[in-house]
Amino acid sequence: MNVHGGEIYDKNIWLDFSVNTNPLGMPGEATKQLAKSISLCERYPDDDCFFLRKKIAEYYRTQGFSQISSEQILCTAGASEGILAVVRALDLKKRRENKAVGSRLRALLPIPCFSEYERSLDTVGADIRYYLMEEQEGFGLTERILTELTDDIDLLILCNPNNPVGNLTDRVLLCRILSQCRKKGICLAMDQCFLEFVEAYRQYDLTDCLTEFPNLVIINAFTKTYALAGLRLGYLMCCDTGFLCECREQMACWSVSIPAQAAGEAALNSKEYREQSRRLIREERTYLKAELEREGFFVLPGTADFLCFKWKNKTAGSRNLYQMLLERGVLIRDCSNFKGMPEGYYRIAVRMHEDNGKLIELIRECLTETEN
Repeated sequence: MNVHGGEIYDKNIWLDFSVNTNPLGMPGEATKQLAKSISLCERYPDDDCFFLRKKIAEYYRTQGFSQISSEQILCTAGASEGILAVVRALDLKKRRENKAVGSRLRALLPIPCFSEYERSLDTVGADIRYYLMEEQEGFGLTERILTELTDDIDLLILCNPNNPVGNLTDRVLLCRILSQCRKKGICLAMDQCFLEFVEAYRQYDLTDCLTEFPNLVIINAFTKTYALAGLRLGYLMCCDTGFLCECREQMACWSVSIPAQAAGEAALNSKEYREQSRRLIREERTYLKAELEREGFFVLPGTADFLCFKWKNKTAGSRNLYQMLLERGVLIRDCSNFKGMPEGYYRIAVRMHEDNGKLIELIRECLTETEN
């Protein structure tokens, strides 16, 4: 079973740093609309998410992406359902086009990355080619990946900023990858779930490439940006509306609930909330990075609402930081179960300053324990 953050229900946790949701919590208007929507739950949800898709398209147009229409959007029960729908739709397409017995989807997966990509690919028995992002290069994509985009690849999955590292891939390189994928007939699924936490997010957003590149599918969610993890709300964007229809066929009916749709529509109005979130996360990420480095940790340069760091001064035989904090009721993410991630790396969410200060205090306590 894959392990994610937020596994708090069978543990005595009072402080959870393992999940990377917005530390401000749900936007106020989203909370109000969520409460109002409860009385409507005797009905079935709108399976087309008509008003939510319209609202998402309007939001992107206010961001300068004038060509986005609601027909290019498919709402999902979180990003995970979107990822699975893309994989299954591509697998069926591959099987239709290639009549050879045993023809399987072939995917290129840079690692370390979010485990749900591999999990979704495994559900269709895909052939996965792993592209190892090197530790000495900060686990970042480089031009080397262009040589891996060969004619036999059907799908490339990327995340920007990447999880668990939090680093960004340069837009120039992303455009080269996108062009190479189009030339080779490769679908590029781009996960942008953490992108709006980046202050210069518009420079990296590939939404303006959708019209030119029908092979591009953007995956996004309300989970992290608006702290709506428990509602399960995400969406896909693609200019190939026929492919979006095929993705929808892979989803359960009414998968996006009435409360999720209501909260999502309201959340998109929260401009001040988004700006405040970016400021807060930048300040607190800077604080956490400085404090961790003061204690001798190596902190990877992050741009999202989390940080990835390594206990570089760990002595042989010393205890695991994850376990020591767990004993104190604090949950962080041990990155050792991310494929391609060496042992000794941890990921923590950026939270409010008081919580961040408590975490640093407890980490210092753990370090003192290992010295005695």
